[in-house]
Amino acid sequence: SLDGSNAFSLSSSFSGTALEIMGTASGRILHAQDELRSSGSLIVQTTGLFKGNLTSRGTISGAALTVMGGTSYLMGNVGMGTASPLVALHVKGSAATEIMVEGGSTTNGADISYRAGGTYYWAVGKNGAGADFEWYDYQGTAGTRMVLQSSTGNLCIGTTTPTEKLEIIGTASGRILHAQDSLTSSGTLVWEGSASG
Repeated sequence: SLDGSNAFSLSSSFSGTALEIMGTASGRILHAQDELRSSGSLIVQTTGLFKGNLTSRGTISGAALTVMGGTSYLMGNVGMGTASPLVALHVKGSAATEIMVEGGSTTNGADISYRAGGTYYWAVGKNGAGADFEWYDYQGTAGTRMVLQSSTGNLCIGTTTPTEKLEIIGTASGRILHAQDSLTSSGTLVWEGSASG
């Protein structure tokens, strides 16, 4: 029926379960109680608000996409700056490009975790209140494996408080070990072969 406001409505005695429009439908408000489906394009000219779930099996595009709370997921590759992402997350810029991971406050960690089959293996980033960059191992005896100290630029393995540019707590070995000025060991220093200098 049509009323004085030029609105089309279905009476309460309507027995069908669907309204099919072959063409374009437009209006100020479009309300679907259970499901809104389009076999072609669904275009929102200004702001679209979905209070339930939004499922798309095609392309979603626009100036901005905002997700307010809840759990969101995309089944496929996601491209930022590219319409043809090659991997799960593909970020492409026209110049220098960066990805930011930000904690909620200065006391929160901000890191990237690596896991496979539901099992965590590694995490790299800022751990907790400090500013140091850490490599954290979840396997075996879990703990921090390597630290790059923010205040000094010192790098350490086997400790989290380095006092030298490179500090290793444990055994270090290699084919060539070069020290520009001095080589110091707080424990035993062993040469397997010949030494020169």
